[in-house]
Amino acid sequence: MARHPRLGDSRVFVQIPRPQPLRVVLRLGRRLPGRVIDRATDAGIPGATISALVGVQDGKGGFDMVGVLKAVSGEDGSFAFPLPDIGRNHSLTFRVRATGYATPFPRGVGIYDGKPDEDRLIFKLNRGRELRIQLVSAEDGVPVPNVKVLLDGRRSIQFTHQVITDADGMAVVKDFPPSSEVAILVMDKTWALDTTAHATIDNNTALGGKVFPIEAKGNTSLTIPVVPSATLSGQVRDAETQAPLAGIWVEVGRFADFVNPASIFTRRVITDDDGRFRVGGLWRTRTYAYVLPGAWCNWPDGWNGEEVGKDGFSRERFVNSVELAKEASADIVIHAKKTAVLEGRVVDENGKPVAGARLQEEASFVDWRRFTDRQRRQVSVAISGRDGRFRLEKLTALSDFRLQCAHPDFPRSVFGPFPLRPGETMNAGDMVLRRSAVITVEVQGPSGPVPGVQVLLTPRGRKRLLDSRVTVTTDESGVATTTAVTAKRVNWRILNLPPGLVTRGLANEAPVDLALDGSDRILITLERRHFLVGVMQTADGKPFTGGTLLLRRVIDERTGVLSEPIVRFSSDSEGRFHFPVPPGTYVIEWMDHYESMKGHTKEVNVRYSVKSGSPITADQPTTVVAGDRIPIEKPKEND
Repeated sequence: MARHPRLGDSRVFVQIPRPQPLRVVLRLGRRLPGRVIDRATDAGIPGATISALVGVQDGKGGFDMVGVLKAVSGEDGSFAFPLPDIGRNHSLTFRVRATGYATPFPRGVGIYDGKPDEDRLIFKLNRGRELRIQLVSAEDGVPVPNVKVLLDGRRSIQFTHQVITDADGMAVVKDFPPSSEVAILVMDKTWALDTTAHATIDNNTALGGKVFPIEAKGNTSLTIPVVPSATLSGQVRDAETQAPLAGIWVEVGRFADFVNPASIFTRRVITDDDGRFRVGGLWRTRTYAYVLPGAWCNWPDGWNGEEVGKDGFSRERFVNSVELAKEASADIVIHAKKTAVLEGRVVDENGKPVAGARLQEEASFVDWRRFTDRQRRQVSVAISGRDGRFRLEKLTALSDFRLQCAHPDFPRSVFGPFPLRPGETMNAGDMVLRRSAVITVEVQGPSGPVPGVQVLLTPRGRKRLLDSRVTVTTDESGVATTTAVTAKRVNWRILNLPPGLVTRGLANEAPVDLALDGSDRILITLERRHFLVGVMQTADGKPFTGGTLLLRRVIDERTGVLSEPIVRFSSDSEGRFHFPVPPGTYVIEWMDHYESMKGHTKEVNVRYSVKSGSPITADQPTTVVAGDRIPIEKPKEND
């Protein structure tokens, strides 16, 4: 039998690689001036570091983060931030750090047609305060030295402070923000946070720390109890013969991270000759141990292949979870069965092979069976070859296995069920794809047809893992056709808006009804872009920083019917907001970050009309008062 790494060998712990972002060359173009000042005195803050995360449109409606740019403020707090010359619309997410000052909420700036949303950046920083923490053993109160601790004031998207305790278990943060709560995360192989203490686990922070209440103002001291980290050991056995299985990869991590295998708390270990494994340095919380699919797959006791989720098999039992909050160690038995193989051929209505079809298991979003392949964070995928043949490996041997098939020229199809058996290869035969009726998409701009526009068509009501979205690209005449849509109701969205143009309704129109008889035509009209500019204030007239605004379009003036929220944007350090919109009438809703976390959403019924040829400028701002309902007069038209 082949030798395997010994228990305790560092080679058995493998950190899961993070996804690599899209890489582009950042050529620096113009500079954006700005200043960092003290909020109380308006005095410039020298030596502040201004960094920005650069995100470019990925062609799928989102952004890829491609790099970080930095600048440092001068003696009077002023700076000139270098803007990247990427050649397409992108965003900058700014973060400012200065000694003695609290790190403010991240601020986003959009770059459209090479021009930023703002002509000048002003960052107002609050004086920081001192937060002293001490780590002590929960058992005997002895200080715990040399432990890395991450802290967050609950306002940022990640932990903003990192300290290491000294010989007395003490650590000091001198620029902590004025927050009434602090999220704390202990990063150590020997010690872990005591999850039985009076504090809550925060699932909204990036890493899921524990939240402790503190004084909102002034210097604060906090004692944090820690306990020895947990250890999980076990044995992997054949579910049918109970024989130990050697060389099986097991993934171990926090139960809350099962759907996020890239978590820093996730570890992988391989079983020894006796099928045993051991992982230390774990959090004192509910922990899972899951067999990664290969020649064998996870098969817990009592499971017969049914769906795993709210109304099906227990998720905790499916991933062999164990509670480690009170006990520092546990030993479990994990069962596994051999995986199955499914092969077949994809053909069209005339029996001709179809190459390039994508095939994978059908599973709903709530069904944890879809995570059978942890490498891809989804079920196994295969692409048909030139002869139409495919082969799906490492499949969980389900008796009701169903296969979804997707191809750009055909509607999505589902085949099965196929009764798979452990360790066996099944031939599914020919899978026939049939074309649907032709649907035409036409894109018109102010000067005529617009070529090269990517339009995403999304059927309404589709809830399966492999969705039925279709992307088409307009030709020189501004027209695109597809035969891959079978839904009678679709939403459309522009993925690559041409410079200077926006869609009427911000690319999120009401659902389009289709007849599917070959006569369907979706007309999309692009108009020149205008800007909605305003100021967000508190009830006493002070600027509200980092407030979230939701924009809804008035679909029917007579009935007052509104669209779903079509864009979300935030106010800057001066309470200002600036967003491109097409002509139309809109309603702005305001939502405070902290109130929304408690389930309370405040609304500002602000109706603002934008007429074609009359762009809204900074001279005609909208004033949004947090929590109030105020009418906004229609802006004067510009010639």
